[in-house]
Order: sequence, then C-alpha cells, then structure tokens
Amino acid sequence: MALCCTNCFQDFIIDAFIEKNGTALAKCDYCGGKRFKAVEASLLEDFLLRFVDIYEPKKKPVKSPVVLFYRRLELDWNLFNTSKANELVLDILTGPLSSKSVEPDFFNTHVESAIGDLSGTELTQNWKEFTKELRFQNRFFPQSPFELSVLESLFVFIECAFDKDSIFYRSRVSEEKLSPANMGRPPEDKAKSGRANPIGIPYLYLASKDKTALFEVRPAIKDLVTIGNFVSNDLIMCVDLRDVSPFQFIKDENFEDIIGKLGYLRALGQDLSLPLHPKETELGYLPTQYLCEFIKSKGWDGVVYNSAMCKEGYNVVLFDDTKVSCVSTTHYIVTGSSHDYEPA
Repeated sequence: MALCCTNCFQDFIIDAFIEKNGTALAKCDYCGGKRFKAVEASLLEDFLLRFVDIYEPKKKPVKSPVVLFYRRLELDWNLFNTSKANELVLDILTGPLSSKSVEPDFFNTHVESAIGDLSGTELTQNWKEFTKELRFQNRFFPQSPFELSVLESLFVFIECAFDKDSIFYRSRVSEEKLSPANMGRPPEDKAKSGRANPIGIPYLYLASKDKTALFEVRPAIKDLVTIGNFVSNDLIMCVDLRDVSPFQFIKDENFEDIIGKLGYLRALGQDLSLPLHPKETELGYLPTQYLCEFIKSKGWDGVVYNSAMCKEGYNVVLFDDTKVSCVSTTHYIVTGSSHDYEPA
C-alpha cells in the first residue's frame, strides 16, 4: 500500500491528521519527501468524499482546457504539494481500503462545481463596498447591505483556543530595558488607531514568536527594543483568520453552503494581515477595526492573524489585557534588517 506524507499537502487540517496518526517514513511514495510522518492514502478518504458531491462532470467550455477532479482540488483549494496529485487522489478514493465506490469515469472527465461559485466573490464584493463606505461616506451609520449574521455563523467554525500558560511576545522600541509592568497595552488617552483597535480603545497586540514581535514594531538598525514574555492566565478563545481550510467544516450538515463562503473568509484574513504604509493607516484600518469590534461584541477574546511584517509566526490581538501577564522582559539591539522588495 502506498503511503502519503504531510509534505504531500498544503492544508493544515490534513497535515495535523497525518501527524497524529502517521509514522515516520524514509521516503514518500508520492512527493519523495524524506522523514515526514505518513499514512496509507485510503485513510484520507473521508476528507475528499464530500468534494465528490460538490463537483460534477460537465461539457467542457469552448477554448477551455479539460480540468480533471484532482486539478479542481488544486485550483480551488490549493491542496497538494506533489506532481503525483492525480495518482494520490485515485489511491485515496479508489484504493483497497476505500469504503465508497466512485465511478472511475468521474476522474477522467472535465468537472465543475455543482453548487455555483466557490470563491465567495459576491460576499467579498459586498464587504469591499461596505468598507469603502466606512472609509469615505458613512462612518457610524453605513447604508450598504451587509449580513453580519453570515460572519458570526462562519466564525464559530474557525475559533482557536489558547490554553492557560500559553506563551506570547510583545515588543516596544525603548532606549532602556522596560519592566514587565510597562509592556501592556497603552492607556486610553495614548491609544492610537491600530490594525484592530479604533483610536482611544486600546487592545493588546501579541505575537507567537519573539522575532515576529520584533518585526511588528518596524525597528531600524541600532534601535534598542524590549521584548516582553507573556503567559496566559486562563483559556483564551479567538477567531482565527490566519488560514482557512474547507476541512474545518467537513462534518457540518451545511458543508456545501459553507465552503462557498471560504473565499470570503480568506479575504477577511488577508485584509487583517495586509501591510499598510504608515500614512494610510488612519483610513486603511477602519474595515479591520469594524471587523474586530464585531468579533468582540460576540464574546470572543481576540483575533489571530498572519503577520504583515514577518513570515514566521503569527499575531494575536486581545481585547482584554487581563487575560495574560507579562512575566519577564529582555533588552535587544537591532543588528540587521531584512526586506522583501519588488518593482513599484
């Protein structure tokens, strides 16, 4: 029986399943990866069966290429990290351990979504129109139609729990080493407009790694920076907008309806992580501030999102800083800098 490994996929839910249930493999049968955890391909059947139901064979559009089932999974969900994706899909769904029979012709013909647009285009466009109104027309009483109930129903599936004693980091540019008591959120009269917080309403911005926290304050070479080590005092429940996987919703009876909105969730996460020039932040952060205020109003403790400044780690913004305590600080001097760049 052929074994597939965590390196074969680009989905964190599948990777977690293989990591939990797999064994170390000298070399993967599909991607050639070495020393990754691996499982027999058919064990992943339940992950892909729901997708068999949302795609159907259709007549190929004129001048368009044939798109087979495995390719649809690549294009719509970015699932694979192997050139043998077609072979892997066949082994998952038609292998010796497969429990459900899928017609062989299904894998050899052009398929398209049977449930309409999977990119969440309409919702994403509604969000763009809504946030444009927030920035330039009506700040407190927007008129654009926007279904907040849709957001709440989706956020339930992507919440993230941090147990007591989870570790986070926060940094501040400072000539002298700051004490733990000085590493919390700013007072209300000094709370500037931020990615998640409106002006005058302070939140606590944390990071999962000290390097991520350092990059977030955009220090210059030779700057002195204090990094605080924070520990959670209790369970913390956040909405996680880093990565969104269709497999987070796989067991829900409304799966087909939900995954049509995943493109929208991804767009929200990208908005929250989007790097902005300092001159743009006053208006640029209004949409994400609104989003975070809504999440806070529904009882979550914070939001998790990718860092705009550092590819390593992620950020956590907490609405209530009493959820964590700063237990120690370290003083650093910035000795180098790393910047990505592209043609303007």
